Amino acid sequence: MATPTPASANGIVTHLNTVMDMSGGGSTSVRTTHEVRFRVEGKPFALPGTYTVAEGDQVAVAGHYRGDVIRVVELKNFTTGTRVSLSPIRKRTVYGLLVVGVLLLPLFGIGLLFIALGLIGLRNLSRQNAFLKHFEQIARSGKEVA
Repeated sequence: MATPTPASANGIVTHLNTVMDMSGGGSTSVRTTHEVRFRVEGKPFALPGTYTVAEGDQVAVAGHYRGDVIRVVELKNFTTGTRVSLSPIRKRTVYGLLVVGVLLLPLFGIGLLFIALGLIGLRNLSRQNAFLKHFEQIARSGKEVA
């Protein structure tokens, strides 16, 4: 699987709109999703959920391109003083997989599966940490860092 292309911006929120999508119905359950879409430095960002971001807020934002929009992973709102972190990988989960893998190793090698998943998680965690360090530089400096 290819590594997603990271993108970031630091500036004023413009072109803000909230998108709500409803699916299902009839004899099935209804699923509603919310997404906040906006631009910073002309770049299109999408933030899942109903987070409070307003037109004209000063933000530092970073994420990964998915199609023609950047999916937000981290957002720092300097106007309100809030921060949104949607980082998907947690150290506790990765280390838990590794421990379970070692404990289950004697049981027909099923532990190897957990160890493999843990090692993939460690690799992704390393990438995520590098991404978050880059975001912190952006948020501190007030501009994009190469």
